[in-house]
Amino acid sequence: MAAKINRRKLLRTFKELAALYGPGKRERDVADYILERLDGNIPVAEDGAGDAIGGDAGNVLVKIDGRGEPILLVAHLDTVEPCVGVQPRVRNGYVYSKGDTILGADDRAAVAVLLELAEVADGLIKPRPLEILFTVAEEIGLLGAKHADYGPIVSKTAFVLDASEPPGYAVNAAPGSEIVKATFRGRAAHAGIEPEKGINAIQMAASAVAGMRLGRIDHETTANIGLISGGRATNIVSESARIEGEVRSHDASKLAAQVAHVTDVAKKAAAEFGGDVDITWEKAYFSYHLTEDAAPVALFSRAARAVRLKPKFVAGGGGSDANVFNERGIAAVVLGCGMEKPHTTEERIAVASLYKLAELATALAQTH
Repeated sequence: MAAKINRRKLLRTFKELAALYGPGKRERDVADYILERLDGNIPVAEDGAGDAIGGDAGNVLVKIDGRGEPILLVAHLDTVEPCVGVQPRVRNGYVYSKGDTILGADDRAAVAVLLELAEVADGLIKPRPLEILFTVAEEIGLLGAKHADYGPIVSKTAFVLDASEPPGYAVNAAPGSEIVKATFRGRAAHAGIEPEKGINAIQMAASAVAGMRLGRIDHETTANIGLISGGRATNIVSESARIEGEVRSHDASKLAAQVAHVTDVAKKAAAEFGGDVDITWEKAYFSYHLTEDAAPVALFSRAARAVRLKPKFVAGGGGSDANVFNERGIAAVVLGCGMEKPHTTEERIAVASLYKLAELATALAQTH
């Protein structure tokens, strides 16, 4: 009989992982947990991504022998705040936190599944060669995946366990994204004595934001200004103001058009008030779209059916490590894990979803 992931042990592993502190760039305890569990039994190595990004831990890569074409299975180690003193507890078939922190099912549920899979892999029936990558700093810009050591990774097909949809869903398309930072410069003056001599940078920034198309642009494109700052005191006409935001789209031409629109509106607002603006754009990640004949889509479909799941595919609205892998020539989809209300203190995951995800991961390892 083929080895299976022990459900009781899986749940215990997840609760232990969820309790570990580990926001982006501070995943040392989580990485050490994995290294200590696997040390001496399975080939495992940590890369230098931590040093590259200013973090305290690198990505952890596990390699397991098998037959046939290898696949890459991925989960990220970091969570979002508040994550100090997480106390996982099971209630009515769900795992919750105590209520004053996130739970961290995003993405510790996937970490637990892949760790348990690594420990039983040698007992599977004709498993594929497996490369299991635990990335760091995913939540703060996909930094671990961007700075990973790809030299040891030979897989051309990847599965990123990180979507909130239930097991059985896969995200086979995701948008690309550009980050904008714009600094408006005016002229300081005393706001009560000679405001006429000033040029208010905050007013420039406000006018620019008011003139931008934001929110849902169309079914493929979104835009947002998420941060604004500036000024020194209420009695000083502000000489500087800064806005930061993002644009996302599944279509590269629409992304470029929205970038041009935001840039044009910002420059016109600055000129209207007699000031100027410095605008910088940074590529956050590229879009991807995998068709039904792509290797990870077809393999996922077969594995899902093997564990009595109907495979379903959706287009995502966010970025993930899969964006980075696809850009690097590793065809990747994101798999639903079943975490609910992630990034909130109401986050939870059904115990049944955790178990089903384990079944699906095991099936992927054995499906050819």
